[in-house]
Amino acid sequence: MANEIELSDLRMKLSIDLTGTITADNADVVRLFQNLAALDSAVALASFLCEEDDQKYLYRFVAQDGRIWNQTINLGIDSNPGMTFQVPDEWRLSEFEPNRVLRALCIQMIRDYGITKVEALFS
Repeated sequence: MANEIELSDLRMKLSIDLTGTITADNADVVRLFQNLAALDSAVALASFLCEEDDQKYLYRFVAQDGRIWNQTINLGIDSNPGMTFQVPDEWRLSEFEPNRVLRALCIQMIRDYGITKVEALFS
């Protein structure tokens, strides 16, 4: 059985699809929303997506200036996931740091709650 959580504010609309059961007031869901807002503050996002695809996860965000961050996360069976990157655009360290925190939280929530998709759209 799949579940969905939706949250929004004036700038962001977030939806989470998962196989587990959590609510919008769960501490990790709140942190996810906050971490997306932090990345948006550093980058000015147009969209964010972390989605299951053939036993791997596509992790992608697009900045409003057109830059794209694409990566694939292979969770496998151990605690040290493999990652591939298709990132032709230049990113500053100040933009990359909030991404690392957000990516780690997504991985944790995939494992803890069975998240299959996180999508955020920004206005």
